[in-house]
Amino acid sequence: MNYIKQLQEENKNLNKRLADILLEINHFKVFLQTSPKFQHEAGQERKDWIATEDVINRLIEIKNLI
Repeated sequence: MNYIKQLQEENKNLNKRLADILLEINHFKVFLQTSPKFQHEAGQERKDWIATEDVINRLIEIKNLI
């Protein structure tokens, strides 16, 4: 395999990996936003031990680094 074809194949593999990572990040964001574990009714304490907005912001930062 010549060098250009090797680079094209590596690029294709990296693009696939990136797409998989971004999809996984999006799934995690949806989980944090919709999971009953992280929902609370007015006047009740939150059920989670983490600030979901902080997690979402961190995921966005990670996504921007990719």
